[in-house]
Amino acid sequence: MNKKGITLIELIISISLISIVVIFLFRLFVDVRYNDEKVDYSRNNQQARALIIKAIQEDLLDEENPLTGLNTSGSTSSTLKVNLVFKSGTAQMVVTSKSFSYTNTDRETEKWSLKDDNVTYQITSIPYKKNWNPIDDNFFFIWFRIPVKISGKTENAIDDIDFSYIGKKSEANTTDFPSGTRLN
Repeated sequence: MNKKGITLIELIISISLISIVVIFLFRLFVDVRYNDEKVDYSRNNQQARALIIKAIQEDLLDEENPLTGLNTSGSTSSTLKVNLVFKSGTAQMVVTSKSFSYTNTDRETEKWSLKDDNVTYQITSIPYKKNWNPIDDNFFFIWFRIPVKISGKTENAIDDIDFSYIGKKSEANTTDFPSGTRLN
């Protein structure tokens, strides 16, 4: 007689093997989901960054509304406020260790918030004397950078927020620029 049945040991071994395969598949699913969330966060992060940079560039490139001054009034040790004074009004950049926002002259605000604990904006005052240089007798050049720091890694200038502006000295109000700025 040939009895074909399953012993208890065979059943236990089969269940164990299936359990191991299910555990590996579950881990794979969790890893894939984590990577998708990471990619989504990265994409959203870059979109928010691009929107802010675009908003600032649009204001700086508006020929009918030139930059006439800049100051950091209202800044504290934990918050840097850069007020961009244009012919038609004031725009403001606000930098904290975890967020960067820009409010244009029309009072529309774009905000870039960092959710990663390892990434921060470096809060510094703008080194005016180094970054504000006259080009010639008729124009001035402004350049400033807001560094984005990733802890445990070297600095990566690709993530920094850089802006530069060339303006006519005749349109600038020298009282609206910080001391140490040479416009004339």
